Amino acid sequence: MWYGRRMEISGSSHYHVELAMRTQQFDLHDDIEERHWWFRGRRDIILGLARTVAAPPGRVAMEIGCGTGGNLRALSTDYVVRGTDASADAVAVALSKVPSADVRLSADPAGDADWLAESSIVLILDVLEHIEDDAGFLARAVAGMRPGSHIVVAVPAGMHLWSPHDVAFGHYRRYDPTSLAALWRSLPVRERLLSYYNSRLYPIIRAVRLVSRARGSAVGRAGTDFSMYPGPINRVLERIFAGELQSLERAMAGRGKPYSRGASLIALLERTT
Repeated sequence: MWYGRRMEISGSSHYHVELAMRTQQFDLHDDIEERHWWFRGRRDIILGLARTVAAPPGRVAMEIGCGTGGNLRALSTDYVVRGTDASADAVAVALSKVPSADVRLSADPAGDADWLAESSIVLILDVLEHIEDDAGFLARAVAGMRPGSHIVVAVPAGMHLWSPHDVAFGHYRRYDPTSLAALWRSLPVRERLLSYYNSRLYPIIRAVRLVSRARGSAVGRAGTDFSMYPGPINRVLERIFAGELQSLERAMAGRGKPYSRGASLIALLERTT
């Protein structure tokens, strides 16, 4: 996750990284990603989907935009892990958290074809909304992957939820299923799952975003909507969010329907040829 940063195209295939990585947001992410219900619930869902399509142990898992390394640490119990990020500070923190990981400074997956070719599962989580040419970025990631490998893409959903939280994080956009699926329409991938998620808590999240938009400022720390709740509340919210995994797995297997609304979208794609 690339906080407070937009990735803008410079030339035909490279990106200029604005030096807009807000220190407060970076510190907040580092502080709460191991404890906050949203990070923990999302991590449970991502790990569950990864294990379904790339059964450990021994497989290589790669995260593009690994941030401060919380996901890499969780993945490292089952996988050989590699991560990239456009922030040197994030790379340093991730390496300190997960010394066994390989983490490199990179703003464009075109330069990471060697790692992509060796990865069974690739994660791009809450990254594409920071990138002006999101379709080109995803295409370059897929180009480096080998047939049979999988990629998990997660993005914020619904422009009606746009709020100061998005502005603080340097987002270009939020997505709906049609706009997200358009990114891989011409790519050599098979769509195995496309669904909203963070759906059970959607009414609460929508209310918070409406309040923050009306007041012109976010309701949490560092210009965001993230705040730490007391332990029992945090654990309940985590269980509610993480409990969506079973429904997502059923939808992926064709035994159920994807969620029809939510604060985020998640897709699982398989590289074909």
